[in-house]
Amino acid sequence: MQIPARREFKYLVPQRELPALRRFIEGVCVRDGHAGADGTYRLRSLYFDDARCSLFQAKEREASQRFNVRIRSYPDTPSAPVFAEIKGRVGDIIRKTRGPLPPDAWARIVAGEAPGALGSPGLDNFLARVYRHDLRPVVLLQYRREAWMSRLEEYGRLSIDTEIV
Repeated sequence: MQIPARREFKYLVPQRELPALRRFIEGVCVRDGHAGADGTYRLRSLYFDDARCSLFQAKEREASQRFNVRIRSYPDTPSAPVFAEIKGRVGDIIRKTRGPLPPDAWARIVAGEAPGALGSPGLDNFLARVYRHDLRPVVLLQYRREAWMSRLEEYGRLSIDTEIV
């Protein structure tokens, strides 16, 4: 599945400023419908890289063209799909493709086994990148996301990520 191209900006915001930020956006945003009763959900992302950490290095040097490869899950919702994702950047434009992984496929990918074609362009693109660049799982991140969506147009989103481990 191709997700529409977008611009993405990330900022470190002191925790003491979050209440004012929330008050500011409440007039133009609504909480993400996937959020729990507290307005958040947890994400778990397993990032892949090569032996030289080339994908990480490209991010660190802010290369104008780069991508990352990850498997993303939502651990608080066991019935939620597990997604294989490629997130690419060209200049300040972000493009993301993703596809739900069959339950038996993600563990085989993580183990370095070839599950064969997975039957969707997003998943096949994911596998092609993993094999072409000899990528392996290297970093597991988990965090809590408070996601807001614009009431004014479909494009705008604001995410507040906390409890990053």
